[in-house]
Amino acid sequence: MTSLADISAALTNLEKWRDCAPRTRNEELARVNWTYDGDKHVEAEQGLDVILMGFNPGAGRGATPTKLAPGEKRYRTYCQKLSEGLGKGFVMAELVPMSTQNEAELQSRFGNLDDLICAGAPVNMAVIKYHKPKVVFQIGLGHLDLISTSYSLADLHIELKRPKKKDETLLRHFQLNVGTRGIPWIAIKHFSSFGFSGDDRTAIRNYVGGLLGRADNPQHQPQP
Repeated sequence: MTSLADISAALTNLEKWRDCAPRTRNEELARVNWTYDGDKHVEAEQGLDVILMGFNPGAGRGATPTKLAPGEKRYRTYCQKLSEGLGKGFVMAELVPMSTQNEAELQSRFGNLDDLICAGAPVNMAVIKYHKPKVVFQIGLGHLDLISTSYSLADLHIELKRPKKKDETLLRHFQLNVGTRGIPWIAIKHFSSFGFSGDDRTAIRNYVGGLLGRADNPQHQPQP
């Protein structure tokens, strides 16, 4: 059984990797295994059912020990609304373990992100094994091929279009295999992107809500 010590060990290995490369040495690492308690970031208790896998922690969200910036308050609300009713609480995780204001800054500072995404995978996998979630949401549809390879995801070739924009992808369904369990890995349109609507969120929640009741039988997963 994975413990907090396993997460700490994975973080230690990530720190060693970071310190070996000039472009990442002394960079701030993303916090892992945390959630919200009001306006505070707190360590997540074991057994939460939803993991929200963001792309980058974004120092610009403005978190302090006691207060959130307006941008992060909105982000927290998105997380709460997306995960509501899908299980016991949510855990925050990050696909890229370095903190920057946004993806543009991330790209300008680090260039190719392949090694950063790969380096963060063991830490996130330790968090996933610790909680044994019902579902992992990947927030954003970028870098899917690399992420799929880094986490050994099985592409179930299921894609859902946006309810009111049928030419745009709303989600793609992958599966993360952990031991004998298959955990749905749902990559979704970023919920803070322009035009994301309540209809989009409802469609995602309806899809995943229907999926969770049949998560152990891939032959009966809901079709878009």
